[in-house]
Amino acid sequence: MAIDSPRVVATISGPWPAPVETLLPHQWSYWSFLRKMLSAAKGADAVILRGTSGFGAGYVEAVAGLLIKLRWRHPPLVLVSDATWDVTSQALEDRLPRFARPLLPGLGRLGVRATDGRHVIYGVLSSDEKQGFEGRWGIDGRRVRFTPFYATLGRDLASSATDGGYVFAGGNSYRDYDLLVKAVEGLDVPVRLASSWRPSQPLPPNVEVASLPQDEYNRTMLGAGLMVVPLRPAARSAGQQTYLSAMLAGKPLIVTDAPGVRDYVVPGQTALVVENDPEALRAAITWVLDPANKAEVQLMTERARRTVEEQYLARHYFARLWETATQEAATQEAANRARAGNGAAGPAPGNI
Repeated sequence: MAIDSPRVVATISGPWPAPVETLLPHQWSYWSFLRKMLSAAKGADAVILRGTSGFGAGYVEAVAGLLIKLRWRHPPLVLVSDATWDVTSQALEDRLPRFARPLLPGLGRLGVRATDGRHVIYGVLSSDEKQGFEGRWGIDGRRVRFTPFYATLGRDLASSATDGGYVFAGGNSYRDYDLLVKAVEGLDVPVRLASSWRPSQPLPPNVEVASLPQDEYNRTMLGAGLMVVPLRPAARSAGQQTYLSAMLAGKPLIVTDAPGVRDYVVPGQTALVVENDPEALRAAITWVLDPANKAEVQLMTERARRTVEEQYLARHYFARLWETATQEAATQEAANRARAGNGAAGPAPGNI
């Protein structure tokens, strides 16, 4: 079943496969955005909200989801995209006294449950998160969808990549740079880290770290001879846009094993995936940089680029969000009609 010419409202702009009414929160004041969202949601078949709109934005999109739930007996389908959430918030922890921090997981779950209802679908970025979502948040796992992310680096920019002979690692979320530093200490190769991370010990002479603006970050990544994404295991996935962009740029890639990695990377085929161990990471770096393995490394990077071009560009991601939202909206509409036809509509989704 499908909805003819579905009306979709979204708080994300991108290459949608069909017309979408876009409301970007940063273009309005807090309360103006909420008023406009309620107006736009009236009569909509589906609303797509960003799950990453957090503390810095006043959780404005979560508030929008709550208002939509409270406003209508049968709210439109709400798809929360990129719901890659942990039960704690570093931004909130930094602002709370130490005694209050243990309360955050419970408060986070209450906040999610407050906006939840059977009209809400959650899009996560890894199959691991899909499996763990129900237990972590108390949400029916049947309303969680795996919607793979995409390479945020433009294809034109990716095609300008060169090989400057250094190892590059960048990003902040759930990175283990202590692991990387141990792995490269004493190697005869320069290593550049682009991150807000600050080491607790003096760095080896071959390692430098700096927080870079986006343009310089991209230039530094594109000039690397090898990309390393050292992830630490966590409740949610991280690093997708970093390693997918590296794959699109044709960079040899090493990723430490963590949630989500194997959804995007085929170990040994499109990248090397190693355990969270400095010796294993060091061995992988040495192997990639060994000229004797050049042909095999090149074949791996060609497979990786082709994989991203075929599955993980922006158009693929936005098409997946569109299809998920419109298909779920059609299913929800059919269920509402069935309940009404049976004379047993029951409580409104917003009151569950």
